Amino acid sequence: MGLSNFGKRIVFTLLLVVSVVVLPAYCQVNTGQLASLMLKEIRVERAVSEEAKACIECHLNQNFGLVADWAQGRHAHANVSCIDCHSAGAADKDISTGHLDYSEVKISAIVSPKDCSRCHPSEAAEYSRSKHANTLEIIWKIDPWLNHGMNVA
Repeated sequence: MGLSNFGKRIVFTLLLVVSVVVLPAYCQVNTGQLASLMLKEIRVERAVSEEAKACIECHLNQNFGLVADWAQGRHAHANVSCIDCHSAGAADKDISTGHLDYSEVKISAIVSPKDCSRCHPSEAAEYSRSKHANTLEIIWKIDPWLNHGMNVA
C-alpha cells in the first residue's frame, strides 16, 4: 500500500524543508570547517632589511622580470627577500663571482635544497630522500650519451 496524498504532501514538505533549510546550513558549517583545515595561512611579521631593499631596487633596473616573479610569489608576501634565499657564506662553493662586480654582497645565483633548509628543514629532508634529489646522478649513470661526454662539442 502506498502513501495517501496527504502523506505524500508531508514527505514532500519535509524533504523541501531539509533541502532548503537544514542542508545548506549543514554544508556551510562543514565547508567552513573544511576550508579552515585546507587553508594554511603563513604570516611572517618582520620588515625587509636595508640590504634586501638595495637588492630589490638594483634588480628592478637590471632584471625586472625576476623582481616581478618574486613579487607575485608567497615569499614576497611574507617579506622574504632575495638575500634571504640567495645569501652565501664565505665557505660556500657556489658564490657568484659576477655579482661581486656589482655588490660586495656574496650570493649564490642558484638556490639549492641546502639553502632552502635554513627555513624549511623538514621539507628539505623529505626532498633529500626522494629520487628528485638525485636526478642528475641517476641520469649520468644510466645515459651513455652523457656518461661518455658525447654532449660536449
